[in-house]
Amino acid sequence: MGLKQWQILIISLILIICGNSLYSQVEGESKVTTIIIKKPDQYVPSDQQPGDSAIIEDYNTIENHAFIIGINSYNDPALPDLDNPISDATLFYISLIGNYTFDPENVIMLKDPTRAQIIEKLDELSNTLTRRDNLVIFYAGHGSWDKRKETGYWLPSDADKSSSANWLRNSTIQDFIEDIDTQHTLLITDACFAGAIFKSRSGFADASLAVNKVYAMPSRKAMTSGTLEQVPDRSVFLEYLLKRLNDNEKKYISAREIYNSFFEAVLNNSPNVPQYGVIQNTGDEGGDFIFIKR
Repeated sequence: MGLKQWQILIISLILIICGNSLYSQVEGESKVTTIIIKKPDQYVPSDQQPGDSAIIEDYNTIENHAFIIGINSYNDPALPDLDNPISDATLFYISLIGNYTFDPENVIMLKDPTRAQIIEKLDELSNTLTRRDNLVIFYAGHGSWDKRKETGYWLPSDADKSSSANWLRNSTIQDFIEDIDTQHTLLITDACFAGAIFKSRSGFADASLAVNKVYAMPSRKAMTSGTLEQVPDRSVFLEYLLKRLNDNEKKYISAREIYNSFFEAVLNNSPNVPQYGVIQNTGDEGGDFIFIKR
């Protein structure tokens, strides 16, 4: 004797509650409905809409890495030494490992490195990181801009003012950023002419996307202390960046949101115009780096 409708309904509800698959026959074909229960520690934004196809990541499975460079001292007497890059880099290091999900073993910090030492570490990162990793690259030191060639450079500690042999071209940095196969790479530079890293320099987008959506799309972004201009040794840009990172109380915050929070403060307290945007031709798909509080 067949089951009554109310009995079928009760059995179906019991199977769903137990997390099993419910099987039924539809015109001779097997139809499967799978019940998926997400872990409590997975992040689901409050603005997630029913039917939204955005990827929800378990952020605890992602490893954040950082490569931090600070250069005070230069071998060439024609390049003046700086006072603050190493201390700024150290404060940035402390903020990342103290406030955010960056483990010390995943953070490389170089003080007064040569060109070869920087390239060696970039090579190492390109050979080891995957799409299960994120990367922040931080540079504080001298920069240079060749107006005739329209080319920007970092100046490592062994740079010679009269020869570009040991200078590090922006195009080389861009090539490494393209080669390092992370989900997100964020470049932060505090140097003269830092804005030259952008082939197209725009401000920031009109509106932010939900955290889970921008995380799902790979990103290659840069945040710089200025455009094609000199910047002072004492960095207002770094002061406000560190302040916002240290004062932030949100569990998840995008690099763009951090930048937007101190953009006007830098404008009001220095002659420089900070920049945030895409590093062109490196694999950016519209996402953003997400800083996650410990």
